[in-house]
Amino acid sequence: LIKSGEKSLRRYAVEESHQYFREAYQLLTQKGISTDRDKELLIDLLVKWGFVYYYNGEYRKLQDLLEAHRGIAETLTDKNRLGMYYAWLSCPLWHREKPKEAYAILSLARSLGEETGNPAVMGYAYTWLTWTCMEMGRLSEAADFAEKAQILCRSGDFDPYIYFNSLGGLAYVHFYRGERRKTYEA
Repeated sequence: LIKSGEKSLRRYAVEESHQYFREAYQLLTQKGISTDRDKELLIDLLVKWGFVYYYNGEYRKLQDLLEAHRGIAETLTDKNRLGMYYAWLSCPLWHREKPKEAYAILSLARSLGEETGNPAVMGYAYTWLTWTCMEMGRLSEAADFAEKAQILCRSGDFDPYIYFNSLGGLAYVHFYRGERRKTYEA
């Protein structure tokens, strides 16, 4: 079901993807989350399912879903999974106008990503820190995070979402600084 959800999402069949992820979630939670593998599978599912909520603009539902399983996520020994969980937890916080909370969670994600060297965790943390810092008026910090995300993408581990979202954030930073030419270049 999870693989079918991912495949549907790659085709932007968002509602179909949502159905697959929801069924996987129901099966997993009805069975009970008792082993470490169950916990890992749940967190992986939530992270992948996050895009469905993101594309639908259902940030409150995403936050509620992630918060409901925060205790499980924080028992994981896998720092990469926890880092991705934190990155996704920040997403609805920022979108729901809670940039200080998002910044704190993203700082945790960034630290875990940098500690493990995981480009995905670092990339999502840097990308969403770009937008969060911009919201907080921290334009220099926002530009630094956008540049870090862009460097990750140029290093060969290319995630289109990280690339385009961080580049868009960088363009906004330049716009707010009045740097018309750099905005256009971005």
